[in-house]
Amino acid sequence: SYLGVTIGMIQKLLYERSLNELIAIRNRLRKECISNLGFIKRFGLHNEYQCHDGCVNCLSFNQAGDRVISGSDDTCLCMTDIVEGKTILTHRTGHFGNIFQTKFVPTQENEVVTAARDGMVRHYHIGSGDRVTERELTKHAGATHKLSVYNRNEVLSAGEDGCVLQTDLRTDKSTTLVEQDKALYSIDTDYDNYIVLSGVSADTWLHDLRNPATPALVYNPLSQEEDSDDESEDHGELDTGTCVKFNYNGTSLIVSYNNDTIYMYNTHDNTEYKHKYTGHRNHDTVKGVNFYGMNSEYVMSGSDCGHIFLWDTTTEDIVQCLVGEEDGIVNVLEFNPYSPMIASSGLEHCVKIWTPNLEEETQLSDLSEIVEKNASRDSLSHDVLTIFLSRMSGEELQNSCRQTDLSCDNRSRTIAYYSECKSLSEFRIRDTSYRVQSIVSRGCGHCAVFEISAIISF
Repeated sequence: SYLGVTIGMIQKLLYERSLNELIAIRNRLRKECISNLGFIKRFGLHNEYQCHDGCVNCLSFNQAGDRVISGSDDTCLCMTDIVEGKTILTHRTGHFGNIFQTKFVPTQENEVVTAARDGMVRHYHIGSGDRVTERELTKHAGATHKLSVYNRNEVLSAGEDGCVLQTDLRTDKSTTLVEQDKALYSIDTDYDNYIVLSGVSADTWLHDLRNPATPALVYNPLSQEEDSDDESEDHGELDTGTCVKFNYNGTSLIVSYNNDTIYMYNTHDNTEYKHKYTGHRNHDTVKGVNFYGMNSEYVMSGSDCGHIFLWDTTTEDIVQCLVGEEDGIVNVLEFNPYSPMIASSGLEHCVKIWTPNLEEETQLSDLSEIVEKNASRDSLSHDVLTIFLSRMSGEELQNSCRQTDLSCDNRSRTIAYYSECKSLSEFRIRDTSYRVQSIVSRGCGHCAVFEISAIISF
C-alpha cells in the first residue's frame, strides 16, 4: 500500500469507472436507437394481443419496458409480457365503468393504479402467482379520465367534477388541490412541482403544487390568434382539450383539442404556442397525445381515420403515418422507455406493439390524400356507430333499436341504412336510451357514441 491506498482499492475504482462508462455507453446507444429517424420510418406491426372484450382506452409501460398494462371498457386490467409475447394477467377490477387510465407506480413493478368512468381511483398489488389485491383510493363526483403518479407515492387524479385529488398511497389520505367549474379530462406532472390540466375549455391550466388553488399560467391558442388578428386559421369548435403532456424535462407541453389539432407551448416562457401539429383528426373519440423519444424529439397521436401519426417536434413535419386500425380509431399511443417501440390501442379489442421491423422505410406516398380527407370530412361519427353495430348480433339490434329510420332486419342492412340516415336522434342498446345531438362537445370517453353522455354529429 502507499499512503493507505491498496491495490484492491485501485482495482475497485478502475472496475467502477469501467462499469459506469459501459452504463453510459449503453444509455447513449439506447437513446440514439429510440430516437433514430431511420428506425421510426421502419416501424411495422410486431405483435397484436387480443386481451380484452371492449375498446382499449389506456396503456402504460413499466420502467423496464418489458411489460404493458392495459384497461378497457370491459373493466378488466390486463398485463402483457412483451418479451414472452403473451398476456400474463387478466383481472376483473372493482370498477363499474369503462377504465380510462392505467399506470404503473414508478419503481414498484407490482403496483398499478387506475381511473374510470365510475369516478373511482383504485390501487392494485400484483403478488406471486398473479394474485391481485385491490382497494379504492378515492372517488370523484364524475368520471375520472386521467391520473398521474407524483413523487412515487402520490396519485393525482383529474375528474369531470372539476377537481384534482391528491392521494397518498401510504396513508390513503386524499386532499383536494384544485376545484373549478370546468370538467377535466387530462392531467400530467413534471419533476418541478407543476401540474398541467385540460378539459372542457379552450384553456389549458398550469398549476404550481406549492400553491395549487389558482393557475400559474393559462394557455389558449384562440387568444393568440385574436392578438395577431390572423383570420386564416380555422379552429372549428375548439372547446375540449382531450389530453395534455409534458415533455421529458417539463420545459414544454403539448395539448390536443377535440375538433382541432395539437399545440406545443414552452412551459414557463409565455402562453403563446410555439408549434402546431396537423394532418390527423381528433373528432369522434377522446384522443390521447404523447411525445416519443428520450428527449421528446417527436410528437405522436392517433386519428379518427385509424392512422398513427408522428411529427418531428421542431420542424412539425409528419415523419411516419401507420395504419393502426383498419376499421377503427386509434386513441392511445405509448412509447417504450427502454427500446424503439410503440404500443397502440383504440376501438379494437386489442393491444398492438410496433417496432422497426420493416426492411424498407415507409414511403408515405398516400400521406397527402390521408391528410386531405381528415381535413375535409365533416364527421366520421356514423362510422364509429357502424363499427359498434357490426359487433352486435341481428337479434340484439332487433331488440335494441326503436328508431324507425334505423332498419334492424339484419346486421348488414342495418349498417348500410344507418350510413345514409340523417335523422336518427335516439336509439336503444341493452335497455339504455342514447341521444344523438348535432355538435361535438364534451364527448363521453373513448367510445363517444356508445355512452349516455355521448354527443355526436352527422
